[in-house]
Amino acid sequence: DSLIKAYNASNIFLSPSIDDAGPSMVNQSIMCGTPVICFNIGTAIDVISNGISGYKVPVKDDNAFANSIETIYQLTRIQYDQLRKTTREMALKHNSLESFANMIESTYNRLSN
Repeated sequence: DSLIKAYNASNIFLSPSIDDAGPSMVNQSIMCGTPVICFNIGTAIDVISNGISGYKVPVKDDNAFANSIETIYQLTRIQYDQLRKTTREMALKHNSLESFANMIESTYNRLSN
């Protein structure tokens, strides 16, 4: 419960990792509606879309990483609230039980043909 509260209390989750297939914190953050700023690696490739669920930048591009932080902090309250909403929607699209069940069913159907 305290991890969920921490993500919810955060404005942004910063994921500076460049050597991680996940990290799982990216998915945890977006499930809480907290946008992520990260490098274009791991799970971020699929779940972080610029301006929708945060920002992903080229690996090791610290200037782009910093600019993304500034971009989010420059948003109006309405824009930021919309970003949190679309972040959560992206998470549900990729990480919900329904999306997981659909992926399993799709994989099963593809392999059984």
